[in-house]
Amino acid sequence: MSKIWALTKVMFKAGGAFAGTGGMRRANGRAKKNSPLSLVFVLLILLIAAASLTASYYSEMILAKNGNYMDDFAKVISLVGFIWTFAFTLNFTVSFFFLSTDNDTYLPLPIQPSHIFFARLFATLISAYLVQVVFLLPVFIAYDMIMGVTIFAIVNQFLLFTFNPLISLGLIFIVFLLIAKVFNIQKHRKMVSGIMFAMMFILFIGAGMSTSILGTTDLIDPTTSLPTAEGYQQLANNIAMIVKSTAFLDWFRNPFAFAMQGKDITSLGYAGIYILISIAFLAVSLLLAQLFYSSVIVGSDDKGSKHKSRGVDEEIKLEKPDKTPLMALISKERRTLWRSGIYFSQLILPIFIMVFITLATFVIIIISDSSTAGQSDNIIQTLRQVGGSLTTIDSGAVAFYGAAIAGFFGSTVLVSATAVSREGPNAYLMKVMPVSPQKQIYSKMFEGILLSSIVLGLIILAGIFILNFNWLYSIMLAIICFLNVVMINYAMVLIDLRRPMLHWTNEIIVTKQNLNTFLGMLVGWVAALIYIGLGTIVLLYAGRYSALYSIAIMVAVPVLVIYIFDHHVKKKGDLILSHIE
Repeated sequence: MSKIWALTKVMFKAGGAFAGTGGMRRANGRAKKNSPLSLVFVLLILLIAAASLTASYYSEMILAKNGNYMDDFAKVISLVGFIWTFAFTLNFTVSFFFLSTDNDTYLPLPIQPSHIFFARLFATLISAYLVQVVFLLPVFIAYDMIMGVTIFAIVNQFLLFTFNPLISLGLIFIVFLLIAKVFNIQKHRKMVSGIMFAMMFILFIGAGMSTSILGTTDLIDPTTSLPTAEGYQQLANNIAMIVKSTAFLDWFRNPFAFAMQGKDITSLGYAGIYILISIAFLAVSLLLAQLFYSSVIVGSDDKGSKHKSRGVDEEIKLEKPDKTPLMALISKERRTLWRSGIYFSQLILPIFIMVFITLATFVIIIISDSSTAGQSDNIIQTLRQVGGSLTTIDSGAVAFYGAAIAGFFGSTVLVSATAVSREGPNAYLMKVMPVSPQKQIYSKMFEGILLSSIVLGLIILAGIFILNFNWLYSIMLAIICFLNVVMINYAMVLIDLRRPMLHWTNEIIVTKQNLNTFLGMLVGWVAALIYIGLGTIVLLYAGRYSALYSIAIMVAVPVLVIYIFDHHVKKKGDLILSHIE
């Protein structure tokens, strides 16, 4: 058991919910003592998210109690909690069990395949429990604060928290194990990752829509800030609609909902039903794993595609002979990124997830706040009026807020933050390559700049067509966002160049155990916070024509910083690469 637990800790640090916080590396790639700062940072993020959801659920349950529809509310909120858990467990289960690239590391060692399986099982469960701290525990806390604490509720909620991930993990493992028997997942990791995250998108949308409907009404009494009688009826109807539309899941959610409430001793029976369901999924998973999982990780069942990988000579022939050195380097970086499922999911996909969730939440709020088409038109019209008024010559704050958005979203694309580290032992070629350090840096930050610019461009277009942003102002915002994205990506590359992680055996290590990714995000976040503060000052104290001054400042600052970075690289020349071994 001690071997399994030791292996579990290694896997969890490499790919779990706290990946990268417990085993940071020095610049030379050797392990160093755990980083307390990074661990505290992750814990703080989890606690803030949990506190925020607790407050949200508390306000929604107050309405449910006052509206006498708490039983139906419990059915819906239990389903929402399961969906959030399922979505993240989907990622952990597939990543640990089927997309992991560390089989070649573990199999030659005196480690049994069964030990690898159980270590991955425990690492997945630990990650799932951390997710439940954020998405499920707030449900229990809010419910107990409003309805009171009973011994039955405490026992049941503990049992639900303990056994809930087993259903998700078991179901996902069974499905993907059967798929792996007829389809080589390892050879098609990019495609499987794409399908997996598409499923997560769908689950996020469903959970987000349900959550927004739970406590949303446009019938509010202005004297009490609470819903009117008609408002409570509207909420009750919304909840009843969700319960009816998901009636096919009653077999699952009813035991969870009644056990969570813990009204009397009969609730222990409902908890027992839920536990039996969980154990059944786990038992089937263990049985199938004993029969098939060893062959899957060893690779004896090679049922993959007949497509043959290209050799180096073929790759060289595919390159255009007239391609410049800079364009050739950019093409090489792009192929490396998009061919790796881990690089794609860890470095590129987060920004699309964030934008998708943000836009989906925005649309859901409009829909849920509007019970009729006419009211929806009024809301959209109001937003367009506000958007038009914000992008005028007297509204300089938007320039700073736009730069803040660029800093926030731009820092989620971590391509540049690992650009040098991804070279690994081959990084020494940067020193002998007949291309200047400037052009090498340009090629390494190009993809990050391109992806961030595309996303921010789509956001600005949405502002133009949905919020009626002024065209000229929007063009200036686009320029500001682009310059700030270039500045942030340049800073990321320089950080990674200064302290690269070059000694790694697994792609997940260079992305999730690399402190440079955290430092790169920190650069964007700090810039965003500074811009928000400056924008607030302008909003409160600036007078007429503030947009002219604000835009000038937000263009001049990143241009100056980029010039300083570029001058430093040009002045130092090959010296900036001298420490790479």
